[in-house]
Amino acid sequence: MPGDMLLSCLLGAYDKAQSFDVTSGTWGVTNINSWNKSSTQSSMSPIASEAHSSAQTLNLDINSENIVTLGVLVRYQHGVANDLYARWFPDITTHDLRLQGWGRTTSTATSGNMSVLLRGTYSDTYWPVPFAAGGTGPANLSFFARTTLTISANGVEGAVDLVRTAGQAGGAEVHLFDTMLPQVDWITLTPEFDFIEESRLPAARHRTQGGVLHTYQWTRHWAWRVPLRFLSNSHADLINWWWVNGFALAFTLDTSDQNTVYTAKIVNETQPIGSKIKPYALNAGGWAGVLELESLDQGSLVF
Repeated sequence: MPGDMLLSCLLGAYDKAQSFDVTSGTWGVTNINSWNKSSTQSSMSPIASEAHSSAQTLNLDINSENIVTLGVLVRYQHGVANDLYARWFPDITTHDLRLQGWGRTTSTATSGNMSVLLRGTYSDTYWPVPFAAGGTGPANLSFFARTTLTISANGVEGAVDLVRTAGQAGGAEVHLFDTMLPQVDWITLTPEFDFIEESRLPAARHRTQGGVLHTYQWTRHWAWRVPLRFLSNSHADLINWWWVNGFALAFTLDTSDQNTVYTAKIVNETQPIGSKIKPYALNAGGWAGVLELESLDQGSLVF
């Protein structure tokens, strides 16, 4: 059975700050873009041969050290100066966070000793990074984790950490592919039958006086037309909030297929959700509209 179709708001600084792609930042001793390295007993370097959806992957070499002294290896924290905090929908105080990423440890001895930790207010979610043989691409890993977060200014809620499992020592190497995709307040979409997915290739054409046709093509991108009905008040308000602020979104066509996630924006010229349908008296299920979405680029996951 296929999975769900989801739309959610992407957290994190824009302009590829969550990516390990060095074209958008400089590899430093303590940080790469908006990721901060906490331990001096580990080193960061780029890998070009295992890139997922941008040019570089993070390679983290960890010296022989126990979790007691090592702590958090790498952290990306939301809600601080380099993040647009307004992306959290202001009308609610708790938010669901969804995280997707790719990675591997390079030896079976350290398999599961490293974890991506999603920090919540009341509980945390751990995702152990397994061993996978070397190669190109995402190398056999995808994950989805979710927790309920209570937002507080500059808190650790929503922080994405790479940590070492307690009690584990010894050298280790872990590769994190491209970027994590932290998504807040996702909505399950149920489009009408006239849903459309298309690939667009902008072009300009000019024919000379002698009849020669010249065509100038730009890079193609993806576009979707998503008719929706019976949306709740909260979902209608949330989609319109994303539209009016121009936020970057994660559009997942099928949650059972890791290759159907796109970074996108709502490109409607007018408010996407604004029609009321019968029965008007019901608070849930009374809104309709057509979402027009376009990918941010050719379909990569950096934003």
